[in-house]
Amino acid sequence: MDEAKFKKILVENLKPIIDRLDKSETGLQGIIARLDDSDTGLQRINDRLDANTASLMTIEQEIGVYELLRSKTDGVSCGEFFCEPFISPRRVFWFKNKEMSQVNGDNIKKLDRRLDTAEEELAINPPPELVLVA
Repeated sequence: MDEAKFKKILVENLKPIIDRLDKSETGLQGIIARLDDSDTGLQRINDRLDANTASLMTIEQEIGVYELLRSKTDGVSCGEFFCEPFISPRRVFWFKNKEMSQVNGDNIKKLDRRLDTAEEELAINPPPELVLVA
């Protein structure tokens, strides 16, 4: 067999393989283009994943608050807090605010005592518009 005939047979047999590889490469280019697309590509998927992760972390924090509230209300009668098996987000907000208002009230009382003590020791008479009304 001479060299020209061998090359011809080789080209004829390799042509279908080369054609299939070209089609595969074309198909891969389409996939790469879709992955690079700003609306549906990997970056968009990663952004959505980050947003969902942040949302999930918020949900986990709320569940932590629910568990904290449940632990604080174990053994409490129904009249004081609640008797529901599920704590709604509104109740969590209410409990947070109630807890914070108690802390704020305690801090106001402490600050008032400190101010009274300082005024007495320094003999300060505040003007009537600045006197705290109980």
